[in-house]
Amino acid sequence: MSSVTLVTGEAKTFANLINWNPNSNLTFESNAVVDISKSILGKTNYGDYTNMVSNISLSNNHFFDFDIDMKKDYKYKLTINDKTKDSLGNLNPSYQKFIYIRSLTEQVSNCKASYDFNNHQITINWDNIKSFNSK
Repeated sequence: MSSVTLVTGEAKTFANLINWNPNSNLTFESNAVVDISKSILGKTNYGDYTNMVSNISLSNNHFFDFDIDMKKDYKYKLTINDKTKDSLGNLNPSYQKFIYIRSLTEQVSNCKASYDFNNHQITINWDNIKSFNSK
């Protein structure tokens, strides 16, 4: 069975998408779960985490957070219990992954952010919204 190695985030129009199986190539135990908490960036740092959901099946592959405000920076903490076992057959402990997402503003569209845990790199891409002349 699989462990989560990459978590991606994408700012959608009305929600932030958190995806722990972006390539849909991982297979999880039927009882593998994830708990998700979030924190909002204040003036200088992130605040306390607020629990959002618990015991979501990892087989769902993603979660939409619809409780967002525009132009805000969010930090999500995923506590993952993938029910994998070590070489002695003991369950591996839960582990955490983090993802940062900036919700959309009226000035950009198709915003995508991802964090590569292998090289510790954040990638953010977006398209500018084209303005139209009204008559």
